[in-house]
Amino acid sequence: MKTSFKVPRNHSSASKPVKFNSIELGRFSLTPTREYCPDVSVPKIKKVVKLPADLNEGYKEYEDKLLGGVDCIFEWISRNKFDTESVDLITFRGILKKIATSAYDHYRSHFCFRLVKISNTIVMDEIETDQKREREANMNSIQLRNVYHGRRLEEVTMDVGVNETDIVTTCKVAGYRCVVAAEVDGCNDEGELVEVKANFVIEHPKQMNTFRNGKLFNTLMQCYLVGIQNVLIGFRDKGGILRSLQNYTLPQIEEECRQYWDKDFYMSFLNSVLSWALPQIAEGKVYHLEYLGGDEITLIEVPDPNHIPQYFKDHAKQYSPGSGAPGPDIGSSEMGRTSNTQWHSTNDHDANAKGAKGEQFHARREGQENNQRTSSYEMGRERRAQGWGNSRGNYRGQSTFRGRTESGRGQLNDTQDRGSSRRHRSRSGEWVPESRADRDSDWRRR
Repeated sequence: MKTSFKVPRNHSSASKPVKFNSIELGRFSLTPTREYCPDVSVPKIKKVVKLPADLNEGYKEYEDKLLGGVDCIFEWISRNKFDTESVDLITFRGILKKIATSAYDHYRSHFCFRLVKISNTIVMDEIETDQKREREANMNSIQLRNVYHGRRLEEVTMDVGVNETDIVTTCKVAGYRCVVAAEVDGCNDEGELVEVKANFVIEHPKQMNTFRNGKLFNTLMQCYLVGIQNVLIGFRDKGGILRSLQNYTLPQIEEECRQYWDKDFYMSFLNSVLSWALPQIAEGKVYHLEYLGGDEITLIEVPDPNHIPQYFKDHAKQYSPGSGAPGPDIGSSEMGRTSNTQWHSTNDHDANAKGAKGEQFHARREGQENNQRTSSYEMGRERRAQGWGNSRGNYRGQSTFRGRTESGRGQLNDTQDRGSSRRHRSRSGEWVPESRADRDSDWRRR
C-alpha cells in the first residue's frame, strides 16, 4: 500500500486561526548515556551573564550527545501507569515540527517516520534518512563549531546539570489527542520554560530577513507545539564570541514576523497531513511516512521488525478497555503540574469530538450525577415493565428518537425487540443495551 499527500507551496493567502493548546503532563530526565531518570529539575537561567563570553571554550573536548529514542517516553508511560487508551498518538515534538514546516523548508530536508498501531494508540518515531547521514558526514569544521556554540550557550546562560530534561505534554491535532515528548533547555525565575538559541550578530537587512524567516520561524514552531512561551537568543560574532542576549515571547515573535509567515498555515497543514495519514494505520502493520524533498509526502506499508518494547505492550494490554485495571494517577509526583481535573476535562472534550459521548461524558460528572443516572435507569425499568418504551415516556409503539411511527403501534424505527432485552440505537448509530440508551437520552436533555 502506498498513498501520497500534496505539499502546498503557495502561502500567499491568509490562513484561518487554528485552535491549539498544549498542557504539560510530566517531566523526566535522561543521563548522558540516555538512561531514564525520574529527576524533574530544570536548569535555571542565570540572572547575570558576563559578556562578552567565548563560546569556543571546551570545543576540543566536546562529544556530541547521543539521541534518545522512543523508549524514553515508553518508560515514562509505564512508570506512571498512564492510560494509553486515552490518547491516539504518541510522538515527539521534533516530528510534528518537521511535518508542519515541510511546506516551508527551502532546503527540502528529508524525513522518514515509522508508525505502528497498538490497540487504539499509534506510535510515531523517527528513522534517520540517507540525506541526514550524508550531511552530517560532510560537515566542515565551521559547521561543527557552530553546532557546538549552541550547546556552549546553554552552559554560559544556565546552571546546566549533567542530565537532559524532557517534558511530556498533551495536545489535540486534527481531532487526535496526542502525547508529545520534548527536550527543554531551562526556566526563568518564575518557573516558566525557556528555549535557548544562538544566532549570528545581525549587521545588515539581509541578515535580518534570514533571521526572521529562518531562526524565528523554526523557534516559534518548536516552542508552540509544546506550550513554551519564552525564548532567549544569544548573538555571537563570526569568531564565536557572545556579544548580546535578547529575550522574546512567542506573541512578540509572531508580531515581528507577521509579514514573513503565518503559523496558522503550517498548523493547518499539520492537521491535514495527520487527518490523511493516521486513519490509514492498521494494527499489526508498520508504515513509513516519508518526505524526500519533492512536492508530496508518502505513506507506505513496509516490512519492519516490531520495535515496541515488551513492557509497553504489557502496559497497553493491562489498561485496555475491559481489563478492569484502574486508570493512571495523573496527580502523582512524576506527572508534573497538570491536575486530574484538567486531564478529565480534555478527555471529555475529545469524547464529544469523536461521538463517544454516551461512554465518556460522565468522567467529569461521575460524583455529582451518579444518583441521577441510577434513578433514571430504575424509572426506565419500571416503565418498561408497564409497557412503556423507555425512560423518556414513549409508548411501546413509538420510535425512541423519531416519535410515533406512521402506522402506529407495533412498528418501530429505532428500537428493536430482542426477547426480554430491548436494544436502542445510540447517537453514534450502533445498537446498545437499554441502559446506555437511557444515559444518552439523559445527556441530551442536559
